[in-house]
Amino acid sequence: MLLTDASSEIVAELDNRLGGLRLDEIFSFLVLAEELHFGKAADRLYVTTGALSRRVARVERALGIVALFRTSRSVELTQDGARLAAQGHVLIRALSSLHGDEVPASA
Repeated sequence: MLLTDASSEIVAELDNRLGGLRLDEIFSFLVLAEELHFGKAADRLYVTTGALSRRVARVERALGIVALFRTSRSVELTQDGARLAAQGHVLIRALSSLHGDEVPASA
């Protein structure tokens, strides 16, 4: 058995802290954080801008942060958003390495 009782508890605690977020929601935020443009990020993700906006809003609600400053003409990361982007990249790289995929350092 790969998971011990202790590691199961860690996974459960992480799941609680993430508020039930899915990896695609975190990944969507990361793409938006790179592009800083809803249209370009939505195109990369093959979703509508509305769907992307809902995903990002869910991330912010689940974590209790404001990750982006949004206006009708621009998107900027807040301090919390910049921290989330940095940690999100670490998470994606770690999960990808477990899967055997190489992820560029910028991802």
